[in-house]
Amino acid sequence: MSHSIKSFFKQPLVQLVALGALVFGVSSWLNAGTGAQADRVVVITAAEVEAQRATWEARWGRPPTEQELQGTLDQLVREQVLAREALNMGLDEDDVVIRRRLVQKVEFLTDGLANLQQPSEQDLRSYYAERKDEYQFPAQVTFAHVFFSPDSRGATQAEADARAALDAIRAGGVSLEGALDMGDRIMLETAYEAHSPAQVRRVFGLEFTDALFAIGEAGWHGPIRSGYGAHLVFLQEWVAAEEPAWELVAPQVEADWRLERQTEARDLMYSTVLEQYTVVVEDPEQPAGQR
Repeated sequence: MSHSIKSFFKQPLVQLVALGALVFGVSSWLNAGTGAQADRVVVITAAEVEAQRATWEARWGRPPTEQELQGTLDQLVREQVLAREALNMGLDEDDVVIRRRLVQKVEFLTDGLANLQQPSEQDLRSYYAERKDEYQFPAQVTFAHVFFSPDSRGATQAEADARAALDAIRAGGVSLEGALDMGDRIMLETAYEAHSPAQVRRVFGLEFTDALFAIGEAGWHGPIRSGYGAHLVFLQEWVAAEEPAWELVAPQVEADWRLERQTEARDLMYSTVLEQYTVVVEDPEQPAGQR
């Protein structure tokens, strides 16, 4: 596709017109349903015959024989006939599976329209600049902790015992293993290696995580509170968040950009179609005769 054609399809007015045409096509297809149900002529086009032949060859690695091709065409006719009869019988009404499948097909058409847009590198870099934090390599910490239980010691005493233990550790003569023995048992690991904020938060909660990543200096610190109680922390290593090279993150940025365009197109499609409908939500508490 030439640059001029790409630029043409990127214009918002062109996209809106194309979306309007898609909406019109979908509406016409839906409104033509009654006539289609009455149609008793099944036409298998030459293109469909060739599609069946190509599908067979792709699956089996050879062209189908005339008998094999006829078998696939018979199955296609069977599907069309029974599908039409199902519609004539109203079997599609109030069927959640069918309704959701139709929604998926309409959204698939809308996604195709959104995918006509080809972002420039500047588009993607601007998109990235607005969401840079989402693509950073997160900060990481390697640490061990000593737990002081408010259940067994009381909340105030647990804090006091943690501070006393920290003073003793900093005074010297207490190894890491000895420090771990100064606390209480807890159903958690005592040491964590190269954990991101999200990983720490899942274990210890937001308050503990924020305090831990604010330290930034190796050694013993605390007490730090979590939902469990008080902790002394030995911070062994702290690695700051890092911005990745553009070449590493560009594919994901483009994928996210396209997903956002698809979502916007779907929302525009729905709001445009919704204007053609009157929506009534009945009150289940109100008697049927008074609705």
